[in-house]
Amino acid sequence: MEKKSKYHLSEVQVQALERAMHNDGRVEVAQRCAAIRQLHLEVKPPDVAKHFAVCNTTIYRWWNLYCSGGIEALSNRPKSGRPPKTDAAYWQRLEELINEDPRDHDYVFVVWTTARLRDHMEVETGIRVSAAWLRERMKKLGFVFRRPKKDLRHLQDPQQRAAADQWLKEAKKS
Repeated sequence: MEKKSKYHLSEVQVQALERAMHNDGRVEVAQRCAAIRQLHLEVKPPDVAKHFAVCNTTIYRWWNLYCSGGIEALSNRPKSGRPPKTDAAYWQRLEELINEDPRDHDYVFVVWTTARLRDHMEVETGIRVSAAWLRERMKKLGFVFRRPKKDLRHLQDPQQRAAADQWLKEAKKS
């Protein structure tokens, strides 16, 4: 009589594991499903642990998670952390502010920078965030940063500019 493996799975479970390995977008789930499948194929837990570069207890924990909650139990749990300082109203006001001219708010500059936006939003909302964090969040929201191009044409003499352009055209021909 054949000895039944401790890590035996049904055909339906194996197919679900293989689908998750190939189609689930979460890397940790795909890795853990592959480990569970290896256990089903009668690879010893220490060998599976070596293959996935984890300790033996991790393999046993993944197996217990799978047995208790299925494939969804193999995903990472949400990480705890400080709640965000900002809310949807903050970001809505920031978006409105970006589209406004800084001179309308009695500033002497004409271009918003992240540091200037941060300082102004702190005055308006009382919430202070770092300029680097604000920049990263704005990138994720689809804002594009670039330096304004300096144009000094308004300071140039039009007649001298026309003469220089004419001289340049002639120099290119020769």
